[in-house]
Amino acid sequence: MLIAFEPSPTSIENGVSVSQIASRWLLSAGGERPWSFEFSSDLAAEKPDIALLALNRMGQPRLIWGAELFNERAAMAFALSRNDIPPSNPFLAAFAVEADGTSHCFLMQPAPVGVDCATVTDGRSFVSVFQDHVPGIRAYLQKAIAKRALLGNVTYADSLAALEAQVDLLTAVVAALSELIPEIQRPVLAQVLGGVVAQCGVSTLHSNEKLVSDIVAHKARLRGLQRGYFTAREENA
Repeated sequence: MLIAFEPSPTSIENGVSVSQIASRWLLSAGGERPWSFEFSSDLAAEKPDIALLALNRMGQPRLIWGAELFNERAAMAFALSRNDIPPSNPFLAAFAVEADGTSHCFLMQPAPVGVDCATVTDGRSFVSVFQDHVPGIRAYLQKAIAKRALLGNVTYADSLAALEAQVDLLTAVVAALSELIPEIQRPVLAQVLGGVVAQCGVSTLHSNEKLVSDIVAHKARLRGLQRGYFTAREENA
């Protein structure tokens, strides 16, 4: 299926033409920096998936896959940098690949003249467009949206701080238990690490009671977010 924005006399034509041959989508544009691109579902390492098409600084077409966009909070910035795509360059098209390999193209411009395609209101996101027009990709997008919401509410620094505090506390416990072992059998590393924690562990800043309280609060918050994530990803799946 080809999808595009509704024609409008005030729209600025971006010069992208599109055609479909069998399961392949052929996109091209002229101008000072002509380019062409062929998309097929064979390009997808995972199915289902979505992909965004944009031009890099050299005017060459590059794809950014949903598989890399939905697993990291700053994934879009990383993907643009990795592909040398300026943030100001617009996405030209989005592709959806269903589990059976069926592919769909959302051309982010007014519908081409004389080309049969579904039309949507200008300004719609590729996610909402594919949710409405491609039933075979809805469950995948539902999970992706839920994961993005989860990642947006998780602060890595807080998670690392809670993890360090828990490791320090457990290290202190192991070091204390090692004192019950006869000295000739006592692991030297347990004593060394116990000394490290005593000298510069997190417990030098806060009491053990506060550390435990903070760890419990952080874990409880994460479990609540994860429950919401698993519930959301299953809705309409």
